[in-house]
Amino acid sequence: MLINTHSIHSMAAAFRPGDTVDVNVKIQEGNNSRIQTFTGVVIARKGAGVRETFVVRKVSFGTGVERRFP
Repeated sequence: MLINTHSIHSMAAAFRPGDTVDVNVKIQEGNNSRIQTFTGVVIARKGAGVRETFVVRKVSFGTGVERRFP
């Protein structure tokens, strides 16, 4: 995930648990890279500023998937 410090400060209060978010993740596959969108509901936030993490949950093909983002 590509985030610069300016965007962290501007989006710090932009979402909270219960909100639906789209997170764009850069995936490296050998020499190729692509952007994958992970859409789900924020279920937790922890920390503050640059060290903040959040957990997003979605249901994919009937299975719950949770992913933690730094």
